[in-house]
Formats: sequence, C-alpha cells, structure tokens
Amino acid sequence: MSDTQSDQGFQFENLAELTNREIQMILRETNFRDVVTALQGASETLIGRILGNMSERVGTMLREEMAIQEMRTGDVENARLQMVKVVAQLSPRGQITWPRPEARPPARPLPEEHVAMKARLKDRLQETSFSAFGPEDITELLASLAETARREGVLALQPLAEACGEGLLRQGLGLVIDGVEPALARTILKTRTETLMQHHRTRCRMILEGVMLVQRSANPHMVEEILRAFYMVSEAQRDGYTDASVDDLAARLQATPFSELDLDGVTDAFVDMAILSRQEGLAPLKALVAFVDDKPLADGLELASDGTEPELIQTILEMQIQTLLHHHKTKCRMVTEGVLSIQSGDNPRIIEQKMRTFYEV
Repeated sequence: MSDTQSDQGFQFENLAELTNREIQMILRETNFRDVVTALQGASETLIGRILGNMSERVGTMLREEMAIQEMRTGDVENARLQMVKVVAQLSPRGQITWPRPEARPPARPLPEEHVAMKARLKDRLQETSFSAFGPEDITELLASLAETARREGVLALQPLAEACGEGLLRQGLGLVIDGVEPALARTILKTRTETLMQHHRTRCRMILEGVMLVQRSANPHMVEEILRAFYMVSEAQRDGYTDASVDDLAARLQATPFSELDLDGVTDAFVDMAILSRQEGLAPLKALVAFVDDKPLADGLELASDGTEPELIQTILEMQIQTLLHHHKTKCRMVTEGVLSIQSGDNPRIIEQKMRTFYEV
C-alpha cells in the first residue's frame, strides 16, 4: 500500500472523484499549509476541483503560496498522507462515501421551496440594514443560512454574505466560507465584537452629550470640540458656526439616516442643532424628530423641545442607552454563536433553539 493510500484503497488523486460537499469537508479538516504542499505537482484536474471548492480569496492565497513554496518530495508525500488520513477519519462516519458505488445516483435538484427561500433571503439582506434586524429576525436568518450550508455546502453562502453589506455577519460568514479554523474564527469575531461595542458606546455617549449640550444652547464651536474629543485629537475643522436650518438638516437626515452617519456626521448634525437652538430656540427642533431613526436622539430632542428638566432627560436617555448597548451586544453574541454553529454543520432547528436562549426567558 502506498504512503498516500488508505486502508479503503483511497489514493490522493481520488480526491478529484469526490463530491463538492465532501471536498469542502476535507478542506475544513485539513491544515491550509498541508493543502498547499500536497497540491505541488498534482494534476490540474485535482487542483481545479480543490480551487472550485474554496472561496475566491482563499483560492488566490493558495495559488500564491504554491508559486513561492519550494517543492520537497518528502514534504509533499507527508502532506498528501495527512489529507488521505482525513478521508479515512470521515469515511466511517458516513461523511464521505468510499469506495464509490458503481452506479452513482443522479444529483437531485434543490427543492423549489429552498430556492425560493434563498431568493427571499438575499432580497431581504440587500434591502434591509442588518441594524434593523431584531433577535427573532436574526434567529430566522441564521437558521436559513444553516439550511443553505447543509444542503449546498458553505460556498453557497458567498452571494448571501455579499448581500449583507459590511458588518459582523458578513465577516463571520466570510470566515466560514474561507475555512478558517473555528478557534481562530471565534477569536476574530470576539475582537471584532469588542471593537463594535466600543464604537457603539462612543456613539451613545456622543448622543447623550450632544442632546444635553443642545438643550442648554451651548456654543456650536464648543459642541464640536467636545464631541470630536470622543473619537479624535485634532481641533475642530468646521468653517462656520452660523448657517443651519431645520429644513436642510431634515433633508440630510432623509438622505442619510442618522443611524448610518459616521462620527463626523453625528458631530456635524449636533453642531447644526446647536446653531438652531441658539438662533431659534428649542421648539423648532421638535420638527426633526420625524426624520431621526435613533430612539435616544429622537426622544432627547422631543423632551428638550418640550422643556423637560435636564436631569430627567439625562436619566431617561441613560436608561435607553443601557438597553440599547445590551441589545447590540446580544446581537453580536447571536451572530458569533450562530456563524460558528453553521461552520460546525449544526441542524438549523438546533441553531434556532440556541439563538432563542439569548432573548427568551
């Protein structure tokens, strides 16, 4: 028996005869460096099958690594043996079928309801910002993604990941598609979550401080200085602090919702509000509430324009912000655990149950 042949007679080149799902499973269980080394000198057919079951990004990395790696026969044989051993481990579990049956049944088409579900899911991801998804929406989304991965393999998640826009979910799905080891994927997502939560905390503190500054008609220049201090060390950069109108600010918030503004955009909006509060008083700011999609800001403006005591405004907004930050953290945890469950091949119903533990008592 060859060093690159298993007890079942499986040889390294037989990888090309496996299904896409089986190849993806082997790649998930094999060290990337071993894959690079094993493919040195392999047939173009096998290399093509392997690349066809990787994301474009990982496939490019593989080609680059193969081009610069020195080929040593002993290393190649050892790497191929590692991949054959993976097949030997997966075969008894029924995750890989070898030897192949003489008459392989034709591939069954995907159920129409599954195809329709994927189309609806992609449309929803393209049309709806993930920030608008609640816990139930996230649960349904992750279960649908898990169903897709189980039926078609993780590469089928690529177009759905691209529809997500930027964010934790897209990054998590990218890690799954790229075959990143689960422990490393968890570390990356944990770090990204910490960064996102720091951003949310900064933004919430800016909103609270901004509302309180506008409520007392603070100098617009100082409003900019104070709010920029939350995220940058440079001095204020605005050219003027006299021109602002409710109509112009409302039009800007219609074009770009407040929740989608970057921190500079948040600062600029509050500077305009400060200018308005000094020129026209607080009452006109109530007209902006209808154009604000951020609850703490909308409630803060309404309370301030109604003449509510500053201490009460601050107490109400602090409670709202605490709830909002808890909501953000829960969503991040759900995405992380859901993505890792998809990577593990968990049943969608199990994933649903796991997700509900985050928000059901």
